[in-house]
Amino acid sequence: MEEWKKVASQLDKDHAKEYKKARADIKKKSSDTIKLQKKVKKGKDEARGQLDSALQDVNVRYAFLEETEKRAVCRALIEERSRYCSFVSMLKPVLDHEINMLGEVTHLQTILEDLTVLTAEPNKLPPTSEQVPFTSSFFWDLHPNEQPVMFYSSCIEW
Repeated sequence: MEEWKKVASQLDKDHAKEYKKARADIKKKSSDTIKLQKKVKKGKDEARGQLDSALQDVNVRYAFLEETEKRAVCRALIEERSRYCSFVSMLKPVLDHEINMLGEVTHLQTILEDLTVLTAEPNKLPPTSEQVPFTSSFFWDLHPNEQPVMFYSSCIEW
Protein backbone atom coordinates (compact mmCIF):
# COMPACT_ATOMS: atom_id res chain seq x y z
CA MET A 1 0.00 0.00 0.00
CA GLU A 2 2.85 2.37 0.80
CA GLU A 3 4.41 1.64 -2.58
CA TRP A 4 1.13 2.52 -4.28
CA LYS A 5 1.05 5.86 -2.45
CA LYS A 6 4.65 6.59 -3.49
CA VAL A 7 3.92 5.77 -7.13
CA ALA A 8 0.79 7.94 -7.13
CA SER A 9 2.69 10.80 -5.53
CA GLN A 10 5.51 10.50 -8.08
CA LEU A 11 3.03 10.42 -10.97
CA ASP A 12 1.40 13.56 -9.59
CA LYS A 13 4.75 15.36 -9.20
CA ASP A 14 5.87 14.42 -12.72
CA HIS A 15 2.57 15.60 -14.16
CA ALA A 16 2.69 18.91 -12.28
CA LYS A 17 6.25 19.53 -13.48
CA GLU A 18 5.41 18.81 -17.14
CA TYR A 19 2.19 20.84 -16.94
CA LYS A 20 3.88 23.90 -15.41
CA LYS A 21 6.66 23.81 -18.01
CA ALA A 22 4.20 23.55 -20.90
CA ARG A 23 2.00 26.35 -19.48
CA ALA A 24 5.04 28.60 -18.99
CA ASP A 25 6.10 28.02 -22.62
CA ILE A 26 2.59 28.84 -23.83
CA LYS A 27 2.45 31.97 -21.69
CA LYS A 28 5.81 33.17 -23.02
CA LYS A 29 4.87 32.48 -26.65
CA SER A 30 1.47 34.13 -26.15
CA SER A 31 3.04 37.30 -24.81
CA ASP A 32 5.43 37.35 -27.80
CA THR A 33 2.40 36.93 -30.08
CA ILE A 34 0.62 39.87 -28.41
CA LYS A 35 3.69 42.09 -28.98
CA LEU A 36 3.80 41.06 -32.64
CA GLN A 37 0.07 41.76 -33.03
CA LYS A 38 0.65 45.31 -31.74
CA LYS A 39 3.47 45.79 -34.27
CA VAL A 40 1.25 44.55 -37.12
CA LYS A 41 -1.53 46.96 -36.02
CA LYS A 42 0.95 49.84 -36.19
CA GLY A 43 1.48 48.95 -39.82
CA LYS A 44 4.78 47.10 -39.71
CA ASP A 45 4.32 44.51 -42.47
CA GLU A 46 7.63 42.72 -41.76
CA ALA A 47 6.11 41.61 -38.42
CA ARG A 48 3.22 39.85 -40.25
CA GLY A 49 5.39 36.77 -41.06
CA GLN A 50 6.73 36.67 -37.53
CA LEU A 51 3.16 36.89 -36.16
CA ASP A 52 1.96 33.99 -38.29
CA SER A 53 4.96 31.95 -37.18
CA ALA A 54 4.36 32.88 -33.52
CA LEU A 55 0.65 31.98 -33.75
CA GLN A 56 1.54 28.65 -35.27
CA ASP A 57 4.09 28.09 -32.50
CA VAL A 58 1.46 28.82 -29.83
CA ASN A 59 -0.88 26.32 -31.46
CA VAL A 60 1.92 23.73 -31.51
CA ARG A 61 2.54 24.41 -27.79
CA TYR A 62 -1.16 23.92 -27.02
CA ALA A 63 -1.13 20.65 -28.96
CA PHE A 64 1.96 19.62 -27.00
CA LEU A 65 0.18 20.49 -23.73
CA GLU A 66 -2.82 18.44 -24.80
CA GLU A 67 -0.56 15.51 -25.67
CA THR A 68 1.21 15.85 -22.30
CA GLU A 69 -2.15 15.74 -20.52
CA LYS A 70 -3.19 12.65 -22.49
CA ARG A 71 0.04 10.87 -21.54
CA ALA A 72 -0.46 11.80 -17.87
CA VAL A 73 -4.02 10.46 -17.90
CA CYS A 74 -2.85 7.31 -19.67
CA ARG A 75 -0.12 6.72 -17.05
CA ALA A 76 -2.66 7.23 -14.25
CA LEU A 77 -5.11 4.81 -15.88
CA ILE A 78 -2.39 2.21 -16.38
CA GLU A 79 -1.36 2.54 -12.74
CA GLU A 80 -4.99 2.18 -11.64
CA ARG A 81 -5.44 -0.88 -13.86
CA SER A 82 -2.24 -2.37 -12.50
CA ARG A 83 -3.58 -1.99 -8.96
CA TYR A 84 -6.91 -3.49 -9.94
CA CYS A 85 -5.24 -6.47 -11.62
CA SER A 86 -3.04 -6.97 -8.56
CA PHE A 87 -6.10 -6.88 -6.30
CA VAL A 88 -7.94 -9.42 -8.47
CA SER A 89 -4.92 -11.75 -8.53
CA MET A 90 -4.87 -11.65 -4.70
CA LEU A 91 -8.63 -12.10 -4.43
CA LYS A 92 -8.85 -15.03 -6.86
CA PRO A 93 -7.35 -17.70 -4.54
CA VAL A 94 -9.73 -16.63 -1.77
CA LEU A 95 -12.73 -16.86 -4.08
CA ASP A 96 -11.54 -20.21 -5.45
CA HIS A 97 -11.36 -21.52 -1.90
CA GLU A 98 -14.84 -20.18 -1.13
CA ILE A 99 -16.22 -21.83 -4.28
CA ASN A 100 -14.63 -25.14 -3.29
CA MET A 101 -16.19 -24.83 0.15
CA LEU A 102 -19.58 -24.21 -1.47
CA GLY A 103 -19.10 -27.39 -3.51
CA GLU A 104 -18.43 -29.29 -0.30
CA VAL A 105 -21.54 -27.75 1.27
CA THR A 106 -23.61 -28.96 -1.67
CA HIS A 107 -22.15 -32.44 -1.22
CA LEU A 108 -22.93 -32.30 2.51
CA GLN A 109 -26.42 -31.07 1.72
CA THR A 110 -27.04 -34.15 -0.43
CA ILE A 111 -25.79 -36.41 2.33
CA LEU A 112 -27.98 -34.64 4.88
CA GLU A 113 -31.04 -35.01 2.63
CA ASP A 114 -30.34 -38.75 2.26
CA LEU A 115 -29.95 -39.12 6.02
CA THR A 116 -33.20 -37.24 6.60
CA VAL A 117 -35.08 -39.60 4.28
CA LEU A 118 -33.52 -42.69 5.88
CA THR A 119 -34.28 -41.52 9.41
CA ALA A 120 -37.76 -40.10 8.82
CA GLU A 121 -39.47 -43.07 10.49
CA PRO A 122 -37.43 -44.29 13.47
CA ASN A 123 -39.71 -47.27 14.18
CA LYS A 124 -39.52 -48.72 10.67
CA LEU A 125 -36.47 -50.60 9.40
CA PRO A 126 -35.37 -50.07 5.83
CA PRO A 127 -35.79 -53.17 3.63
CA THR A 128 -32.07 -53.57 3.07
CA SER A 129 -31.34 -53.85 6.79
CA GLU A 130 -33.05 -57.25 6.99
CA GLN A 131 -30.58 -58.68 4.47
CA VAL A 132 -27.41 -57.49 6.17
CA PRO A 133 -26.85 -60.50 8.49
CA PHE A 134 -27.25 -62.98 5.65
CA THR A 135 -25.03 -61.26 3.16
CA SER A 136 -22.27 -60.79 5.65
CA SER A 137 -19.48 -63.36 5.43
CA PHE A 138 -18.82 -62.65 9.09
CA PHE A 139 -22.18 -64.22 10.07
CA TRP A 140 -21.52 -67.37 8.03
CA ASP A 141 -18.01 -67.73 9.41
CA LEU A 142 -19.39 -67.74 12.96
CA HIS A 143 -22.37 -70.05 12.21
CA PRO A 144 -21.36 -72.33 9.32
CA ASN A 145 -23.95 -75.11 10.00
CA GLU A 146 -27.02 -73.01 10.75
CA GLN A 147 -29.94 -72.36 8.47
CA PRO A 148 -30.61 -68.72 7.73
CA VAL A 149 -33.30 -67.22 9.89
CA MET A 150 -35.02 -63.94 9.25
CA PHE A 151 -34.03 -62.01 12.37
CA TYR A 152 -35.94 -58.90 11.55
CA SER A 153 -39.05 -60.43 10.06
CA SER A 154 -40.55 -60.76 13.48
CA CYS A 155 -40.02 -57.10 14.29
CA ILE A 156 -43.20 -55.24 14.95
CA GLU A 157 -43.71 -51.97 13.19
CA TRP A 158 -44.91 -49.38 15.62
